[in-house]
Amino acid sequence: MNGAYCAAVDVLQTLVIARGAGLGIWGVINLLEGWGNDSPIVNKKYQKQSAERGLQIADRVP
Repeated sequence: MNGAYCAAVDVLQTLVIARGAGLGIWGVINLLEGWGNDSPIVNKKYQKQSAERGLQIADRVP
């Protein structure tokens, strides 16, 4: 019985470590995806595009 208990604890430890590593990698990816959105050049480009789209939509409204 003691051997089965130790084996089960080892398996659970491995699963918890693997899950933690996966969540850590996911968190790093999310941080990197959001990192580029702070660029002033990129923000100006998207502001210009959204302003142009807004004018186009406003022109279509009767």
